Amino acid sequence: MTQSLSTLLHSLYSLPLTQGANPTHLPSLSLYHSKDLQRLELPSTKNPFIFVVLQGKLTLHTLWH
Repeated sequence: MTQSLSTLLHSLYSLPLTQGANPTHLPSLSLYHSKDLQRLELPSTKNPFIFVVLQGKLTLHTLWH
């Protein structure tokens, strides 16, 4: 499992990612890149999405009104 994740991480880091949405050859997969450590913009999409943190950590906060 660790080797598979390492291979995935290496292949993703080799892509020329720009800030925001980055299309891929797969029609159901887009990569979103953000360098802002304080505010992560959610993708504007009608389809479900999954966050994968490649480096660092992600902390989710819920605001109750």
